[in-house]
Amino acid sequence: MKSRLRLIVGIVISLVCFYFALRIVDLGKVWQTYRGANYWYLLPALCLLIVISWARARRWRLLMYPNNELPLGRLFSIVNIGYLFNNILPAKAGELVRAYLAGRMLPGGVPQTLSTLLVERLLDVLVVVALLAVLLPFVALPLWIVRAGRLFGLLAIGGTMVLVLLGRIGDRGLENLWGILGNLPLIGHPKVKEALRNVLKGLRVLSVGKLLPRVVFWSLFIWLGYGIFNYLLMAAFRMAYLPLLSAFVVLCATGFSMMVPSSPWFSTLIFLLY
Repeated sequence: MKSRLRLIVGIVISLVCFYFALRIVDLGKVWQTYRGANYWYLLPALCLLIVISWARARRWRLLMYPNNELPLGRLFSIVNIGYLFNNILPAKAGELVRAYLAGRMLPGGVPQTLSTLLVERLLDVLVVVALLAVLLPFVALPLWIVRAGRLFGLLAIGGTMVLVLLGRIGDRGLENLWGILGNLPLIGHPKVKEALRNVLKGLRVLSVGKLLPRVVFWSLFIWLGYGIFNYLLMAAFRMAYLPLLSAFVVLCATGFSMMVPSSPWFSTLIFLLY
């Protein structure tokens, strides 16, 4: 009942925001814009989106260390399945679907997969914040984007530090910690301890120095690809006269907005507003 109420509230909020966003829009001009678009640009945009999803699967496999030799094609499929469920279900439910599907292939199961997705999310925030920092000297950005960048940047840096510390705890640290947690009701259950052990396994990649350069490379590749994807969409709608930096401004704005849980059809609303 509560989940259904949250769903209804989320849909109502989205519809209200959608109304306020479109109330001053001339729908006739919107129709003319769509009629005058050059849809051939969508072909390279689609190809680029496939490449980005493949890069996400490759980075995700690295984050699954030491089980980072899983079939790349299978992970690519799971990434796209996650996108599908994110678009039709609220609260980024596609991430849970990804965790369940990939968890069947990892020794640590769903808890280990969830920790890799948490690291993935933090990496995305850090890259968007870094892009924002690069844009600041060249573009006069709205104040809300700058403030959001600072807030998410501080949270992401703090969260990363916490995860690095947790990843370094290891089995010995967990045993010491369990001397306290093991006496607590409910939390002290052996299954909770095993789940926590698997979560820590998923965070171990943060302390593996040889993997970090590749993780950083693929993270930058993914978000630079998104920026070019935005520019191709702008070109399709006769906005290629705008500088490439404008596509990355849009990327930062939408990137920060997608960091929080959303109601269903979020990507559709973002596309229409864009």
